[in-house]
Amino acid sequence: MVTFLFTDIEGSTRLWESRPEAMRIALERHDRLLRGLIEVNDGYVFKTVGDAFCASFARPTEALEAAVEMQRALLAEQWGEAPIKVRIGLHTGEAEERDGDYFGPPVNRVARLMAVGSGGQILLSSATAAMLRSSLSPGLTLSSLGTHRLKDLRDPEEIFQVSAKGLPGEFPPIKALDSYRHNLPIQLSSFIGRDTEVKELVGLVPGSRLLTLTGPGGCGKTRLALQVAGELVDRFSDGAWFVDLAPISDPYLLPLEIAAVFGVKEEVAENLPDLIAEAVGHRPRLLILDNCEHLVAACAALVARLLRSCEGLRVLATSREALGLGGEALYPVRPLSPPDACGRFDPASVGANECVRLFVERARAAMPSFSLGPANAPAVAQICARLDGIPLAIELAAARIRVLSADQILARLVDRFKLLTGGDRGAQRRQQTLRDLIGWSYDLLSREERRLLCSLSVFASGWDLESAEAICAARSDAASDAASDARGPARAVAGGDVGAEADILDLLEELVVKSLVIVDESGEGARFRMLESIREYARLKRVEEDDDESLADRHANWFLSRAEFEAGSLYGPDQAATIARLRVDAGNLLAAFEHLATRPGGTEEALRMAVALEWFQYRSGRYGESRKVLEEALALDAAEAAAGPGGASAGSPSAGTPSAGTPSARSPSARSPSARSPSAARMGLRARARVSLAWVLFAQGDLAAAREAYTAGLEASREAADPAAESRALTGLGVTVRWLGERKEGITFAEEGVARARASGDGRALTYALIWAYATLDGTYDGEPPQAGLEEGLALARRAGDRWAVAHLLDGLGDLHRALGRHEKAHSCYEESLGLFRELGDRFLEAYVLDGLAKNYLALGAKAQRALAPGGVAPGTGATGESAPGESAPGESAPGESAPGESAPGESALGESRPLFLQSLEMFASFGMRSSAAESILWLAYLASILGEATYASRLFGAFHALAPRDDEASLLARYPAIADAKAEVEEKAAADFAAGRLLSFEQALDFAAGRAP
Repeated sequence: MVTFLFTDIEGSTRLWESRPEAMRIALERHDRLLRGLIEVNDGYVFKTVGDAFCASFARPTEALEAAVEMQRALLAEQWGEAPIKVRIGLHTGEAEERDGDYFGPPVNRVARLMAVGSGGQILLSSATAAMLRSSLSPGLTLSSLGTHRLKDLRDPEEIFQVSAKGLPGEFPPIKALDSYRHNLPIQLSSFIGRDTEVKELVGLVPGSRLLTLTGPGGCGKTRLALQVAGELVDRFSDGAWFVDLAPISDPYLLPLEIAAVFGVKEEVAENLPDLIAEAVGHRPRLLILDNCEHLVAACAALVARLLRSCEGLRVLATSREALGLGGEALYPVRPLSPPDACGRFDPASVGANECVRLFVERARAAMPSFSLGPANAPAVAQICARLDGIPLAIELAAARIRVLSADQILARLVDRFKLLTGGDRGAQRRQQTLRDLIGWSYDLLSREERRLLCSLSVFASGWDLESAEAICAARSDAASDAASDARGPARAVAGGDVGAEADILDLLEELVVKSLVIVDESGEGARFRMLESIREYARLKRVEEDDDESLADRHANWFLSRAEFEAGSLYGPDQAATIARLRVDAGNLLAAFEHLATRPGGTEEALRMAVALEWFQYRSGRYGESRKVLEEALALDAAEAAAGPGGASAGSPSAGTPSAGTPSARSPSARSPSARSPSAARMGLRARARVSLAWVLFAQGDLAAAREAYTAGLEASREAADPAAESRALTGLGVTVRWLGERKEGITFAEEGVARARASGDGRALTYALIWAYATLDGTYDGEPPQAGLEEGLALARRAGDRWAVAHLLDGLGDLHRALGRHEKAHSCYEESLGLFRELGDRFLEAYVLDGLAKNYLALGAKAQRALAPGGVAPGTGATGESAPGESAPGESAPGESAPGESAPGESALGESRPLFLQSLEMFASFGMRSSAAESILWLAYLASILGEATYASRLFGAFHALAPRDDEASLLARYPAIADAKAEVEEKAAADFAAGRLLSFEQALDFAAGRAP
């Protein structure tokens, strides 16, 4: 339990405007006084907001003593032109402490309590008063001011005032919600999150005659409107008046409902608008019209009439679409921001999210013993993400905690409409189940709007207008064949039946207006999406209409065409934009593949999609997804090949002329291998798919499987007479066997792969052959360093505009220059490579460049201390490729060896290396690359040993020893004897710390390395 003390200066805005210089001086004295008295009474100032202090105390007695001493000290001061009067609130409760701040309902409660007081007044909640009654200091008394509603619209609070000798005892009536005219309903649960939205709306409503909150059902429009109205009630002398329109189905009843709120009686409804306007008059009044979507026309007409006649009236409406009046201001209300589904799932990180806070509070209401912990935090985070942050859906899910664990709730979200029922029985029926909530909006749509909404549910990850028109609009075969796009695939898909293409835009706009479709602006233009719950509802409706398969066919054909068209751009100057375009459609591409893989006669098309997606999936770090797609496509191909000669049957759509629904001959995809004879096309696809799968297996560290797949890919590429695939198979096989310890064989394979690519005349194949050939050396060279090959590849890549290959080759050159002691050149290469990988969004390879840059700084700094010398190697020319500290490679001068930004080697360079190692360590860990992460821990340990940080170094050496595979440890320590010596010294002289490091788990080692744990 914590007692919170909040303060605020009464009328500070007015003082700043009228006496700015006097206020500045006064505020400095105010801050010194309050902070000193809080701290001397064992309080902790955890936040200041403007001139307000937010402090916490372990005991309420100390908080009360601090409050009384503050008021006495403030009263004794001579303030001159800027008299300072402070109101203080105290409340006790359980709150969550995180990163030095507090969160939870008690924090909101004390802020509300403080806000209703006057300058010089100390107010206590009933919880704090109850704890103080038996321990009040002499001369202090508590007086009940009665029970009042605070602006959070929830539980009324009995408020107590502190009286003390020498302090004023008379104050104006407290400014609680019940001090003003209104009919705002009491809320049974607390308001969570939306601090930014409330602040913005409090500023917008007084200046807007009509402001409409729009958004999908269940996103919290009503609760937000009520919260804003509670904040504003004191600004409207005639009060704030709430009208719930959800129960009204007849527009005729609308004026009757509003008239009842204002006490207007009239039997003839036609006269009511005039009588309401007369009753409202010109006095300041706020009218909240909730749930207008089913009465939009009637609401618009009545609101227009009232606004014309009532100068002081402000209308705050909630609706799933705008009322459509001139001068109407719109404020879209989005769902709460869900936690990152790929982020950290520890309770502290997850618990900070507003969706999770909502889930936890509602779960505790259902089962008071519920708490967020390491075991359930990941499931709770994923529940909130799967439910798109929709507050009502989260509340319905949290209510199930009575009978299901968080993991069970997550698993049952597969059938979310069955799971998410049983809401508040006092709410409207449509708010008691997720299905009814969405069905309410669906039923308000026209027939054509419903059909389009159901058709759009085929998109797994959003869509652009072009895709919607191509897949959902009714199209003739002639129109389909003639239409093509200069950037994307030919639009040769059999059209939908929603309506003419020209109608799609208008219908789509209506769905956006009605908050069922969300529009996101991007550099490539507008994209559209549905919340997952709305999409699932529409998909089920689509299945009911028996249109699922035909629509999925059109979707799959369209995205196959797009994937094949975009594949070539992944190697050219447009590759960053191409990756970005494919990334936003990644879900659609995968869904299209899954459909192709299951439809009769779709095996070759599935194989084509797998090959087209491989490079994009690799560049995006989607290794698991890529492996699944390729393995599934190859399994289908093998099964079909086993069924008969040639694999594809002569009558299948993929064996001959494209069917209606496959790209036309004019499509860019006609450049794909399927344009050749079916058998040749199939063989080429099979070869490239096997080589692609081999690379994915290698990237995942499954070296034995990668070797087998590369061998099969090499055989298939030779059978298909595909030199590019053959070159890639040879160089990939070379890298793989090199990593398996067969260095000589690896180099032989790689050299053969380069020769095959060079003979083919394919510049792209040669570029990548040179990249992988360098990788087989793994930083160690027997003869002439491979600088010429890297520079040749770099020239080819720059000429082609292939920035990814440029970045990769620069990273290789950086490693080479670093190994040969050319640290300035290495630094330049790494910096350019890092910039390119960041532009391309390739975080996987960015991590390796950061690692190389860190090692370069370490080597530069270590030279001054004679460290990092590989044993048994002549300085500058050793078989390891690493030059000894303080030495230059042959033919290189040593001009001080300072990297850019460094005046001299030494501790400054060493200091630059640590944050880079930490960055790469965190990135390797996030990719699940524990071996690379363990190596980063080793280098951090060695760096610490150079800097004399004995405990840090010893524990990290121990952690490395426990976490690294034995072969990796032996290889690294053999390559860097200086590191091996440092580790051995630690094991001998700091055995206890080394042993403690060996006990750290992987996650604990990360936290210790980053300074997040002692």
